[in-house]
Amino acid sequence: MGADFNNIFISEVMVNPDLGDLEWVELFNNNGFAVNLQSWSIDDIAEGGSAPIVFSAVIPAQSHAVVELNTAIFNNSGDHVRLLNRSGLEQDEFIYTESARGISYGRISFSGSLFCQQEATKGTANDACSELESETGPSPSTTINLATASQTEETTEEPSQEDMSEIPIHRIVVPKQKLVPTVIEEEIPKTLHTANKKPANNLPLQLSVTSSSLFFSITNVVYSVYKLFLVWKNDLNIGFPPSPG
Repeated sequence: MGADFNNIFISEVMVNPDLGDLEWVELFNNNGFAVNLQSWSIDDIAEGGSAPIVFSAVIPAQSHAVVELNTAIFNNSGDHVRLLNRSGLEQDEFIYTESARGISYGRISFSGSLFCQQEATKGTANDACSELESETGPSPSTTINLATASQTEETTEEPSQEDMSEIPIHRIVVPKQKLVPTVIEEEIPKTLHTANKKPANNLPLQLSVTSSSLFFSITNVVYSVYKLFLVWKNDLNIGFPPSPG
């Protein structure tokens, strides 16, 4: 048995199987000799909470081996698929951001690190990738880089301005708040209402007071003149004796 484990790859993964089926990971021995994998394991994202699934397998040269998982450990919405050796060191890793039920992710070529969604080819070569793309058209989210410490998901070109014009834009219209007159009325001090009404209500009273004051003033003047006249007349009678008869 050979001992060169550097060419053991994740070939295909089923992270979202049909109901009643198991998750599975297909491995490929890209060496020219058989390898004996003792106490290797399959795991999801590091420290993700799931315990690694330990397995042992002998894989002939240039052949596939499928590891079925009795416990589901992969998230359908996105996760990591990691192959660990018996020392717990990572040998290979695949990252996905979505999944479709019953559709697997298959490695396009062992000379590269690209995967694509495909019709499952469990235990055999991944030759259906191009067929699936020709039927459904290429999708930016179906081709994913095999991640290492510095690798990330493959990006696509940004849409042109012409393409962006065809994308529907959803707007949220916030209705304007209506002003309630009663609220504005309550903010006005009550003293202003009283001040505005007081001159109109007291105008007849003010005119009456003014007329009465004028009348009493004239009466006082007439009375004063009359008293002066009486004093003057009395003085005349005292200063001059009455004429003889």
